[in-house]
Amino acid sequence: MLGFFAGMFRGSKFMNSLADEIGVDRRLYKTALTQAGTNFANYEAWYNSPEGKRRETIGTMATSSCNPAKVGAQMLKAKFPNEQSIDEFIRLIERYEAQNATYPDTTK
Repeated sequence: MLGFFAGMFRGSKFMNSLADEIGVDRRLYKTALTQAGTNFANYEAWYNSPEGKRRETIGTMATSSCNPAKVGAQMLKAKFPNEQSIDEFIRLIERYEAQNATYPDTTK
């Protein structure tokens, strides 16, 4: 049981590092991803896998999480149309996506 909670905390810390890379609010980022049905454990498991360690960086993982985060944020916006922080969140996600659309492959 203790291992389960430790895994949840570790996954949350990993997602915090992705949110920090993008430059968005950590809580809103995780809420948006949850709203879109994203499983945090999948991101961390891929990143920590032998294939992921060879190919992925925090930047590429953050870039790949932008679309589901944006979808989740749009779902939140439909529920809370007057919430300005969601508009700012979407703007920051789109800016990060534009800046990192062709994220350099540093593994070659």
